[in-house]
Amino acid sequence: MTFNCLENCGFCCVCVPLKKEILMKNQDKFQRNLVKLAQVPSGEIIPYTEDMKCIFLNKENVCMIYPDRPQLCKDFGVKKLKVECPFLSTAGNKRSVAKQKQLTRKFNQSIKTMIDQRDNLVEGKK
Repeated sequence: MTFNCLENCGFCCVCVPLKKEILMKNQDKFQRNLVKLAQVPSGEIIPYTEDMKCIFLNKENVCMIYPDRPQLCKDFGVKKLKVECPFLSTAGNKRSVAKQKQLTRKFNQSIKTMIDQRDNLVEGKK
């Protein structure tokens, strides 16, 4: 099953865990400044940026490493995750305005939690 995002949306493109090899291989594609780098229990790392947007998301909301993107990004919209796309269901149907608002609030709360976690991290450690 594939999920087709809204063109140039970028709403869900936030700091997510990825393999260190992906980060190192694509350093020349950074679109934002790296603020903190944190290792997570899975062994992956999270490259935090000031605005919490993905370090590889450009100004036009295009992923600069799309073929090499993290697994979480590949799963978003296709699998049921803790946070869902506010705009489209996993079947690709447009959501109601009420559902969009509900899921946007949930997504934004997750981002606030991530910001708190980022701000409490010592660089390179959880």
